[in-house]
Amino acid sequence: MKTSRTSRGEQMLPAKQWWKSSLKHQSTSSPTRQQEPSFPCSNTVSKIRGQVNSPGYPQPEGLLGECMTKYGCDMGKETNFGGALIDIGDSMKRMAEIKDSLDIDVKQNFIDPLQGVAEKDIKDIQHHLKKLEGRRLDYDYKKKRQGKIPDEEIRQALEKFHESKEMAEGSMHNLLETDVEQVSQLSSFVESMLQYHRQAAQILEELSDKLSQRVTEAHSRPRQKYTPKPRPAFDYGELENSNGGYSPAAASPPAYSPAPAQYPAPSFQRASIKNRPRESDR
Repeated sequence: MKTSRTSRGEQMLPAKQWWKSSLKHQSTSSPTRQQEPSFPCSNTVSKIRGQVNSPGYPQPEGLLGECMTKYGCDMGKETNFGGALIDIGDSMKRMAEIKDSLDIDVKQNFIDPLQGVAEKDIKDIQHHLKKLEGRRLDYDYKKKRQGKIPDEEIRQALEKFHESKEMAEGSMHNLLETDVEQVSQLSSFVESMLQYHRQAAQILEELSDKLSQRVTEAHSRPRQKYTPKPRPAFDYGELENSNGGYSPAAASPPAYSPAPAQYPAPSFQRASIKNRPRESDR
């Protein structure tokens, strides 16, 4: 008789359920976890371990910083808006760097130990629970056939059941006894996040001061009045040909004057229907 995964999970202690839910949350944090790594700093972590197999994801702050820096340079560093874009771009790049450091710290100090517990301690507990379930079923079967089978077999089945029960309880007890290490890992996780947010706040405060200074300078600077450039006048004077030849002076076009009429203009006036002669009058 096979037991479902849900029924086995109900027999586990809350500690095991917490570990499983934590790992499940880790695996579902990425929408394409089966095809892609879960951390954007996987390339950096691979470099630390000496394994560079696949490129990592760039941080969104870094992409935003590169975009602002590019278009700030296109507008010109001497312009107020272009310089502000460059300042923000540099700050975003710095935030991307400290976020990479956060990912590395969390991976080494929290995720890796959590993965180790899941792959070793939790698997041992699951193995003992599965073995315990099998021996319980064996003992129940032999107990129902009491009188038909020797009592020694029933006694051995009961001893094996108690042995598996003690091993399962011992493995779960050992997991709970490592709570000091687990709390220390959680503390490292929170400390890494706190360090990241401190550095990010410092970068943003420096950026805010720079932008405030730019706003103050822009308000104090006098507004420049726009003066259109004079339009060049067309010259009808002597021009030289492109091949060095001589071209006569171009005379200004003569003024237009209507020519006198030599012939009388034809009349287009037509007689109305009332003024036409009738056939009876002819």
